[in-house]
Amino acid sequence: MPPPARFGVFHATIDGAPLLLDVDNDRYRIARPPHPIPTSPLPRLMTAAHLTGPKETIWPNGTPSPRPCFAALTCLLRISRALQQGRLANLISTLLAISRPDRPRSDLAVEDLIASFCAVRPLYPAQAICRLDAPALCALLWAYGRPARLVFGARLEPFSAHCWVEIGAAVVNEDREDVLQYAPIMAVSA
Repeated sequence: MPPPARFGVFHATIDGAPLLLDVDNDRYRIARPPHPIPTSPLPRLMTAAHLTGPKETIWPNGTPSPRPCFAALTCLLRISRALQQGRLANLISTLLAISRPDRPRSDLAVEDLIASFCAVRPLYPAQAICRLDAPALCALLWAYGRPARLVFGARLEPFSAHCWVEIGAAVVNEDREDVLQYAPIMAVSA
């Protein structure tokens, strides 16, 4: 068995406090200066300095298609299995293994892919949580050649962590106003 992947620590300043997302140890924490804040060496993981909030929302107003619906169920199953292992590093490793940056872009519209995901999601027997839905949707978009990214963020008062999917400057799986409550800390791209 290969050694587990090491992803590192990501940070963002939220309300003047440096908040860390320690992917390897699966926890958030507030940094205490003067310790240096490490970052991940992997180029497919972006830090908060490279992220901005979404400027619009892409809604699932397209038409579901059979092939993307089946692919969405497959993505949900793979991400669900990674979540059962319990660590954020496992989830990211699985997501990166699913990605194929060399895959040609499909003719299906992004709205149709999102609609396909939304059509089958109620059929998947798991609670709707961002840790499952956002990575699975991101994997589906990558499978069809879309340059999506999975963004992790947090807020301090009250503390809450969240993840969502963006394409360019648009959030694709929920309302932009809800996402703007969270400061981006890390993103995973194909």
